[in-house]
Amino acid sequence: TDGVVIVAGAEGRSDGGGPLVLAPIVVGALTDRIAGSETGFSVLGARPVLDTPYSVSSYTDDLIKNTEARSVSDVLLRHPSVGQEVSRAGGQDGLSIRGFDLDFRGYLYDGVPGLDRRDGTFDLQNISRVEVFRGANSFTSGASLFGGNGGAINRVPKRPVFEPITELSAGFETNGSPFGSFDVSRRFGKDDQFGIRLNGFAQRDANFSGIDDFERDDATLAAYVEWAPFDDLTVGAEVTRYIDKADGYRDNIFLADGVSVPDVPDHGRNYSQPWATIQDNGTRYYGNIEYFIADDWRFFAGGGAVIGDSDNGFVSAFGLLTDEAGNLSVSGSRVERNKTNFYGALTSLDGEFGIGPVTNRLNLSASYTQDDEEFTGFIGLTSRPVNIFSGENIPDPDFGAAEERFFENTTTAVSGLYEVRIFDERLSLLGGLRGVNVELDGTFFSQYDESEVSPFGAVTFKPTPNSAVYVSYSEALERGQTAPLTAVNAGEALPPAVTTQVEVGAKYEFGGALFSLAAFEIERPAFGLSGSNVFEEIGSQVNRGIELNVEGEPLDGLRLIGGVTFMDAEVESENAATDGNRPAGVPEFAAAVYAEYDLPLLEGFTLAGAFRYEGDQFVNPQNLSNQQVDSYIKVDLGARYNFDVVETPVTASLFVDNVFDENYWNATNSGGLALSTPRTLTFSLTANF
Repeated sequence: TDGVVIVAGAEGRSDGGGPLVLAPIVVGALTDRIAGSETGFSVLGARPVLDTPYSVSSYTDDLIKNTEARSVSDVLLRHPSVGQEVSRAGGQDGLSIRGFDLDFRGYLYDGVPGLDRRDGTFDLQNISRVEVFRGANSFTSGASLFGGNGGAINRVPKRPVFEPITELSAGFETNGSPFGSFDVSRRFGKDDQFGIRLNGFAQRDANFSGIDDFERDDATLAAYVEWAPFDDLTVGAEVTRYIDKADGYRDNIFLADGVSVPDVPDHGRNYSQPWATIQDNGTRYYGNIEYFIADDWRFFAGGGAVIGDSDNGFVSAFGLLTDEAGNLSVSGSRVERNKTNFYGALTSLDGEFGIGPVTNRLNLSASYTQDDEEFTGFIGLTSRPVNIFSGENIPDPDFGAAEERFFENTTTAVSGLYEVRIFDERLSLLGGLRGVNVELDGTFFSQYDESEVSPFGAVTFKPTPNSAVYVSYSEALERGQTAPLTAVNAGEALPPAVTTQVEVGAKYEFGGALFSLAAFEIERPAFGLSGSNVFEEIGSQVNRGIELNVEGEPLDGLRLIGGVTFMDAEVESENAATDGNRPAGVPEFAAAVYAEYDLPLLEGFTLAGAFRYEGDQFVNPQNLSNQQVDSYIKVDLGARYNFDVVETPVTASLFVDNVFDENYWNATNSGGLALSTPRTLTFSLTANF
């Protein structure tokens, strides 16, 4: 029904034993189980998706479980504006949003920046919701070092709930080892003020998707404890131990000058090397406090650290394709990370007050992130020839003596947001400023200390309670580049690069589903050597697009998420070879849909299906006709059945990824080629005691 109350954070209990609403958000009739109705990005604060004047999607734990997702990529590639930058057989969660690479600094944890590691695939077992913000995002995550102009991603951890949970799951993948997981939640003490949530997942030595010589170890153990001593105060803390190691992972490959895109090899073949490996194990410590100073005023502080193991690092088998016959020149490098520590904190105060018929909302926030790394490596291996079709192996290389290096980055941000709602809160005027400072030191980069102030703002009008139209402006920041030694201004550190976005959109909530339409233009500066050999801004990449999306349950028993994206992307450059061309890895059209349907004639039985389409993509901005990958369609199918065994609810789930075993190349924004992965069948049994 309309007026459903969604509780941000965790449910509670009042003195009288009824439900305690810690942070009520009236969200309307959207009751979908796979796409959430609210978002919690830091500066905007927790608010309904309908009232957010930007493009935001929220994917729930149900979607993660129903699709047997193992990584953030598996979840977010259900959206057509999210692109794949690294193969599922690679060693990272590599994504792009709206045609721009997403740097690891674009990830937030419970709205707090800086609490995700650089490498590996990000754990999902302890995650209740994954949110993706599409668009320039300095007001959510601060500034990026290496990109992240198209969006940001937030993962919300599972918290203790009041309905006891004891869930055990076990299953297997084709060509892979068995896996298992558990989820336990309990509350206790007076008025159930104490809570604990335990989660775990493990899959070891998995021959991922039947790819030759590729194995992955993946394990997560998380404990979240919560204390609510009285109605207006909640304190939480979480410790998460993660293990993420991939042996024989497939790096993207790149084309030498003029070389045509080769035929697509069998995607079960590994053109990488068995000695290629990437490992990122460690522990995340996170704590937060939420205090409602008054009915409409909330103070939040959260922060923590990600402490990586001392034996993390990678050995790469980088490949350059030298001809279209598939001959690959492989060179390698080794990086041993002795210290990979990341720190992040966020504090915010937000609330609202009325002045006559005007509702005012204020949000003040400050954030801090620090990356602290010590490593040895970057020792290259002399190129060796292999072939992507025949797959020769090179003996384990001896990289020789290693070089010691260190890297330290500190980003601080302070922001203020003010919103005015008038005409019975149907018209919203929102504006704010965010000041960001980036400090960089180390042997890998020159010293850097720069600041930038970014404005953001939006106007939203709600013709009816279940519809909204809006226009918004936002910016994204990334570290200014350093002029190379060949430039007249060699060694000069440029100011932070500012990417701008204008977006116009509409949202409509109807029959349990949210329909949204957005048109946007993102302009990101490009840097290089000018005609006078000065390293400076020489152009830009402009991505103009239209997104049409639907999320929810438009009909009883039918749940779906998906949409289409049209993208008119262009390089504007002083370089005549690329001016007016299309950027690498950006298709003109993409579509993605995931749907579930509860069969009315067979109680407890649900069918699921998904498809993803991406149009032709150029491998580089020169737009050579022989360096273009073909469009592809990938289809997934699944089914699950809910039944009881001795009064214990059990779910049997079957999901097949790439059911038609489609072979295809995917072009990336960085100019590489990522190979698809073979058909993978996953079966699991889940019991709720």
